[in-house]
Formats: sequence, structure tokens, C-alpha cells
Amino acid sequence: MNRRRSKRLTEEQRIRQEFMRRRRRADYNARRRAAKFTQELIDVDRMEILEREGRVCYLCGEFLSVHEMTLDHVVPLARGGAHTPENLRPAHRSCNSRKGKRLLSEIAFSKKEEA
Repeated sequence: MNRRRSKRLTEEQRIRQEFMRRRRRADYNARRRAAKFTQELIDVDRMEILEREGRVCYLCGEFLSVHEMTLDHVVPLARGGAHTPENLRPAHRSCNSRKGKRLLSEIAFSKKEEA
């Protein structure tokens, strides 16, 4: 039954559902990291960020599918960044991992559209 029901969901509904599934774990991790670095933690609406930024990875410039999508801290929590909507951008899981806790100025990402 669950399988049939998911086929009827629109793309936006699938994205929202996937984000909500990840939300609990991501929020737990963000709270833990923010407390470790004594940063303020503000509730974040992931769909609002996605709508604001579009479904494009801010690191490589490529389209984001539902399963590859994460939110990256532009200024990492470990570097004094805050867990706020202004500091979060959509990114591929692999791009986010590659960037790690570095700043954009410390790593070279090539954007496909510039090549």
C-alpha cells in the first residue's frame, strides 16, 4: 500500500517527504555540533531554503535530485558559522563531503556551466 501511495506523490511532495525524513537526524546532529561550538541554533525550514536557492548545488552548479540533496553550512559550524537559513545552501552529498569543514576559498570546485 505504501508503494502505491508514493507513486501518486508529486515531485515536490517527494522532496518534502525526503527532507522531513532526514530532518530529525540532521537537526539532532546540528544541535549537537552547535552546542559543541557554543553556537546559537535556529530552526531551519529546509523547503524554504530549497525554494529560495533552487534545486542546484551551490558548489558545483549541477541539478540536485532528491536522493543527492543535503544542506551545507557555507561557513562551517567548526569554523564559527551559525546554523541559520542565511548560512545554509543546497548541495550534493558528495560535494558537501568534499568541502568538509573548509571555506569555499580553501577548495576549488569547478562549475560545469563555466567550462
